[in-house]
Amino acid sequence: MTIKACISTAVLFQSLILLGQQEDKWISIDYQTKYAHEHIKMNNISNYAFFLHGETHTVESIPQTRMNFFRYYYKEANVRNLVIEAGYASAYLLNLYLETGDESYVCKDFNFFSHPEYREFWRELYELNTTLKEPIKVVGIDDLESTLAWFKAMEVLFHDKPYQSLLKTDTTISQILTISEKINQIVEKNGISRKRMNSLKEAFILNYKNYPDLYADVLQQDSIYLRLIIQNNLSSKRTRHTDKNMFDNLNRIIEAEQVNVGNFFGQFGSFHVRGFRSLTYYLNDLEESPFYRKVLTVLPEYINCNWTELIIGDSTVNMIIRPLKSRRKNKINSLSTYSYILEELKNKQKNPNKYTLYVKNKGAMRFDFPEVCD
Repeated sequence: MTIKACISTAVLFQSLILLGQQEDKWISIDYQTKYAHEHIKMNNISNYAFFLHGETHTVESIPQTRMNFFRYYYKEANVRNLVIEAGYASAYLLNLYLETGDESYVCKDFNFFSHPEYREFWRELYELNTTLKEPIKVVGIDDLESTLAWFKAMEVLFHDKPYQSLLKTDTTISQILTISEKINQIVEKNGISRKRMNSLKEAFILNYKNYPDLYADVLQQDSIYLRLIIQNNLSSKRTRHTDKNMFDNLNRIIEAEQVNVGNFFGQFGSFHVRGFRSLTYYLNDLEESPFYRKVLTVLPEYINCNWTELIIGDSTVNMIIRPLKSRRKNKINSLSTYSYILEELKNKQKNPNKYTLYVKNKGAMRFDFPEVCD
């Protein structure tokens, strides 16, 4: 073979290698195995400080997916903060639960304890947290706060002895505590309307903002989290500003030094992860963001799920959980019912690194799909 031919062969071989490196990379994982997180492999994760996953809230495997990736990121990416799609009050209570194991702190937070899968996630995280040299911190950034969690947080904050003197000067606090203490019976028997609860919440926040001196003693004792909770927006529904509010809330809690040293992982509804003016945009694309160009995103596609209609507020929303494209079905047909396929997408310059997580599982959780995932 001539030198020229050898060079041509070498160049062709190198081109084939480079072409192979540019192809989407796949890893398949049976996610129900005990050590599924040890099989997750992602490239260049040391380049990122925030790992943002999407989800469709109703899919049964979501809590398990979050736990598997949390374990992986904790070990491999120095993640020490778990960011949740809930407000400051929920995060405050969940951190108390993780510190103590006392479920009375979180039993009223339906965002987390209304499904067995959610309870299993938080109980497993509590057990795991007790073994970690650097325990995890829960960070709540949503502007849509759970009313039940907010009332419980107020009960916990104000029932400590240093706060009792305020009960004589602020009857709103007394009413909030009375409701919170009986809230399980109230919710079951519909003994009080959510409208009444929201009215008390608004009155308390207005009192605090108008008469901050009234709460001076409280702010000296447990000031930072009370301030964060009551400064959160009083949203009762999603708006086009929600993702910006989430970004602002995260910055506020970072500036208050209520996060751990280390990186961040959160799993939110996919609409917060993709698209212009999403949470990804504010975290990754704004130069003033502490995570500028340091966000890795993972968006799920759930296999063999079809259209369903969800009623949100007064609107009926058509939502698709995309079926797997035929050219990719061969990659998963032979796998377990409970499988991930993790696909690394081609990374474009100045864009966050992106992955697609294909999830094959059976069953839905909160809503009934016309054709469930199988």
